[in-house]
Amino acid sequence: MLALRAWQWTLLLLALAALVLEILPRVGVVSRATLLPFSEMVVAAVQLLLRPDFYTDGVLPSLLAILIAFAIAAVAGVAIGYLIWRVRPLRQAIDPYLTAYYALPIFALYPALIAIWGQGAGPITALAALFAVVAVITNAMNGFDSAPPIIGKLARSMQVPERTYFLKFFLPYAMPYILIGLRLAFLYSLLSVLAAEFLLSSAGLGHFIQIAYVRFDMAEMYGAILVVFGLAILAERLITLAVRKLTWVGDLT
Repeated sequence: MLALRAWQWTLLLLALAALVLEILPRVGVVSRATLLPFSEMVVAAVQLLLRPDFYTDGVLPSLLAILIAFAIAAVAGVAIGYLIWRVRPLRQAIDPYLTAYYALPIFALYPALIAIWGQGAGPITALAALFAVVAVITNAMNGFDSAPPIIGKLARSMQVPERTYFLKFFLPYAMPYILIGLRLAFLYSLLSVLAAEFLLSSAGLGHFIQIAYVRFDMAEMYGAILVVFGLAILAERLITLAVRKLTWVGDLT
């Protein structure tokens, strides 16, 4: 039992969670008015996935905002992290604020973003990118810290071009940490977009869940929540596999 692999533990824990969610409403521990059995959530999720309007009004607006925010956070986070890492005085000045960043009420910026971009997907995407980017910055900096100084000396002794050194020698050491930052950035983008849509938007998955909640339509609400969980797990796995497939030993000169 203890020899199970990580993915097997994940499946086991998900199965146990599904079993608990199935049993609690059926035995009356939790009212069915507030929590549906897991099997009924799955049926509701499948029914939603068969509805074209669920994609056009719910999934696609949210997915577009999440992917744009994630892409901005990923690219800007690695670039800014590298800049801060290279300029030591800048790092000493910014480090305390990066540590305390997630204690700040980022959602308080939403009115200012509306003033800049107007209502719609723009402020929600910008808010999600601002919320996610620091996770990439901090993990990229940790990754750059992990690179041993000897590889720089080796590259200089071999007269390796700067671009080749960065891509083939330096960046691979940082990739495990950057991967952690990318995972967190996607989850932060997802949470930010859905929360903003729940409170402030007229489209997207968050808005769809909010409308179902107001109507006391528990089947649609839990079905949409299950779709969100499925999207989050699928995207996280795809990000992990994509980064692990990257190779840094090709012809980059």
